Amino acid sequence: MNTTSTSLYAVLGVPKDADKAAICTAFRARMRQTHPDGRPPEDAAAAHEEMVLLNLAYETLRDPGKRAAYDFDRRTAGNAKREQHREPPPPPTPPRPPTAPPKPRVIILNRQHLNLGLLWPGTDTREQVVVEARFDDGSPIRTARVINTTGSFWHVVSEPLVRDTTRLIIRIQRGPVAPGQARRQTTERVHIRLDDVTATIGVTAFIRPPPAPRLTLANWRLFRLTCLGLFMLLSALLLLGSLLFAGAYMLLNAAPGSSHGPHPLSTYAAYLDTY
Repeated sequence: MNTTSTSLYAVLGVPKDADKAAICTAFRARMRQTHPDGRPPEDAAAAHEEMVLLNLAYETLRDPGKRAAYDFDRRTAGNAKREQHREPPPPPTPPRPPTAPPKPRVIILNRQHLNLGLLWPGTDTREQVVVEARFDDGSPIRTARVINTTGSFWHVVSEPLVRDTTRLIIRIQRGPVAPGQARRQTTERVHIRLDDVTATIGVTAFIRPPPAPRLTLANWRLFRLTCLGLFMLLSALLLLGSLLFAGAYMLLNAAPGSSHGPHPLSTYAAYLDTY
C-alpha cells in the first residue's frame, strides 16, 4: 500500500486510536453524505471519487493487519498524512443520436361504415348498431365523445363517459326520418373524437316512400265493415231501381190509347156480341 499525503483516518473522520465499531459507524455516516444519489448531477464525478476513497479507508482500517501495515508506512514516510487514490476518469459518453418523434396515435374502429337499410318518413325503429373505438397502441382514453350525435335518419342513444380505459362503445339507432328527406340513397357521417384524435364513420340508408300498411286484425275488421256497407248500399240502389222500373211500367200500361194491348172495354163488347 502506497501512502502519500492523504490520511485515511481523516477521510473517515476518526482518531488514530478508534476501534472497529467507531470506524464502521463513521463509514456509514460518511457514505450517506457522499452518495451520488443525493447530490446534483454536476457533482457526480466528485462523489464517485469520494466513495472510492471511503471504501479504501474502510477496507484498510477495519482489518487489523492492513491497518498495522498502513500505520507502519505512515511512520516510515513521516510526512505521509493523506493517501491518494485516484481512478482514471471514465471515457466520455458519446452523444446520443436524436430520437425520432413519437408516432401519432390512430383510432381503430370495428366498423368503418354502417348500412341501416330501408327507411321512410314516420318510421320509428329501435334497431341499434354498436361501434367500438380504441387507439392502435392500446393507450388509455382520457376523454371520448361523439361530436354530432343526431342526423336526418339516425341518432346516438348511448355514449358512455370513458376515463382511463382502452375503448369507447357507442350505440347508433336509426329513425325517424325527417319529413323533407329526399327519396334516395343517403350517406351521412358520424364523427368520433378520442382525446385529440378524430375518426369518421359513414352511415348509409335507402330512403323510400312509406309501404302499404300490413293486414292486421283491426284492418281486417275495418275491411269487412266497409265491404258490408258497400253491399248494403248497392242493394238499396238496386231495390230502388226495381221499384222505379215497376212503377213506370204500370203507368205506361194503364194509359188510354196505349198500343201495348187491347182496351178492357172493347174486349168486353166483343165478348157480348158472341151471344
